[in-house]
Amino acid sequence: MQIHVVRAGDSLWQLANLYRVTVDSIVQTNELSNPNRLVIGQSLVIPTQGELYVVRRGDTLFTIARQFGISVQDLVDSNQIQNPDQ
Repeated sequence: MQIHVVRAGDSLWQLANLYRVTVDSIVQTNELSNPNRLVIGQSLVIPTQGELYVVRRGDTLFTIARQFGISVQDLVDSNQIQNPDQ
């Protein structure tokens, strides 16, 4: 399980792709009465099965993203990394 805080431009389809879950699983988990209406700042529970990766010395966001076949931005977003430049 993971929490995602809705930002401007977010959609359920986009979030489902980002977290590799179905739109329906997000709708059901959050009991969304109108799945077409997300509110900026709204917290959504994402029912992820998720993979756990332990960062090792020498890892970078780029190398981790490449290892999992995702973009650096998706890695930053899904892990809620506040300052990816550090």
